[in-house]
Amino acid sequence: MVAGLAKCQRELKAQGEQLDWAAYVPAPVPHEQNFIKTPLLEAVVYRGHMDPNAWRVVSEAGGL
Repeated sequence: MVAGLAKCQRELKAQGEQLDWAAYVPAPVPHEQNFIKTPLLEAVVYRGHMDPNAWRVVSEAGGL
């Protein structure tokens, strides 16, 4: 079984296939481009509870 796996890996590499799973992980999103990093969502997602002051950001922007 191990010999078969090694053979398969060699064949795939010869065809140019990427076999390293780390190569498929995307780069981190910069904070300024990350939607989850908005104050309202950070209050909900990262603290596990709603920060009442987080809604102020939405209402000041005319959202509520």
